[in-house]
Amino acid sequence: MISNVYSYYAAQYANKSNSRNDSHKPGDLKKIYNRMVDINRTSPLYKVDLSTDMQKLAIDIKENAMELKDFSDILEDAASDKTVIKQKAESSNEKEVAARFIATEPQEMELYTVEVEQLATPQRNLGYYLHPDAPILEPGEYSFDVKISDVTYELQFGVAADDTARDIQERIHRLMNKSDIGLTSTILKDSMGNQALAITSEATGTYGKPTLFEVMDNTDVYRNRVVDKLGIGQIAAYPENAIYLLDGEEKTSPTNQVTIGKSVELKFRVASGEPVNISIVEDTDALMKDIENFMEGYNRMIDFAMASAEKFSGGGRLLSEFSRMTASYSGELEENGFTIAEDGKISIDESHRELFKDREHVTKVLEQLEDFKKSVARKTDRLISNPVEYLDKKVVAYKDPSKSFNSPYNASTYAGIMFDSSY
Repeated sequence: MISNVYSYYAAQYANKSNSRNDSHKPGDLKKIYNRMVDINRTSPLYKVDLSTDMQKLAIDIKENAMELKDFSDILEDAASDKTVIKQKAESSNEKEVAARFIATEPQEMELYTVEVEQLATPQRNLGYYLHPDAPILEPGEYSFDVKISDVTYELQFGVAADDTARDIQERIHRLMNKSDIGLTSTILKDSMGNQALAITSEATGTYGKPTLFEVMDNTDVYRNRVVDKLGIGQIAAYPENAIYLLDGEEKTSPTNQVTIGKSVELKFRVASGEPVNISIVEDTDALMKDIENFMEGYNRMIDFAMASAEKFSGGGRLLSEFSRMTASYSGELEENGFTIAEDGKISIDESHRELFKDREHVTKVLEQLEDFKKSVARKTDRLISNPVEYLDKKVVAYKDPSKSFNSPYNASTYAGIMFDSSY
C-alpha cells in the first residue's frame, strides 16, 4: 500500500517548484503544531478508511490547498506592499532592439536611448564554385586544419574512386556541421548549377583580431591540399563589431547582445540608426498574473472538489464548503470587478481587466476583499493541517467535553500515510 502512495505522490507532485511555504522558521513550526493539537483536542476518536484511494485523496487535498495558500500569500503581500515591485524593460521598437530586465533587485525607473549603427557580423569563408560532376581529388584519406583562437582542429574524411566535387563538398559540409566547433557550413549554387562551400562562424565581432577562424591545409603535397582545391580558406567577409549610440555616446560590442547597468539586456536586431527608447517600468503584467494565479488556484480547488464529490463523500463536503464561501462573498467580489460562475469559479470581469494592472487599484480591491482572503487563508490552513478530516471514517468514541486533553498522536495520521501503513 505504502509503495502505491509514494509512487502516486512522486508522479503527481514531486516535480513541483518549491515555494516559501515549503520551509519554516522554528516559530512557524510551533504554530503549525499547536494548530494540529488544537484540531485534535476536541476531535472524536475515529477509525479512518486508509485504502489507497483515501490516501490519494488526502494527498490531493493537502497539495491543492498548499498551492492555493501560496497564491493567497502573494496577494496578501501585494495588498500590504510587502512584495517586491516587479519590473520589466520595454523597447519602443522591439523589431530593432529587444529589451529584457535581468536585475534581481528593484532599479530606478530609467530611460535610455539606443541607436544601432551597425550589427555585429560573423566571419564568412566562401570556396570556389565547382562543377558538381568534376573529379577534384584522387581516392584516399584526406585531412585539413581549422584554427579557432588558439585551438586547432583536424578534420578527416575519405574519398572514393567515383566521388565528384558534389560528393566531396557535401561530405565536408556534413563533417563541419557535426564537428560542433563553432562553425556552420552551407552549400551554395550559382545560376550555372555550380556549387561552393560557405563556412560561417557562430561568433561575431573581432575581439582584437581581424579573423575568428582559419581553414588551412596541413600538407605541402599539392594533390592532397583540400583547402586550396576547394577554395574554402578564402575570406569572403571579415567579422565586424556592433556600433551603437547609448544616450548619444558611441560604443562597440563584439556581439549583438549588450547589458546596460547590469539591469537591462539588449538584443540588436536591425541597424537602422534610428533612436529606440528603452525604459525600466513596473511590470503590471506580473501584478495581473498574481491575481490570475490566485483565481486559477481557487478554481482548481473547486474542480478537484467537484471531481472528488463523484467518488467520495468528503469531496462533496469540500465542494459545499467552497461553494458557500464563494456565495458568501459574491457581492463583494462582483463589486470589485470579478465574475462568479454558476459552479462557484471566479474570473476577472473583462471590463475591469485594465484596472487590475494598476497597483493602487489592486491594493484598494484587496483591502476591500480582506474578509474573503481571511476565509480562504483559514480554510487552506485547516486543509493543510488536517486533510484526513475529509476521508471516510467512523466515530469510535466522543471525548468528554468536561475533560478536554491534548492528543498529539492523532495529528500523525497524514504522516502515517506517507511513512508507515501499519501504525
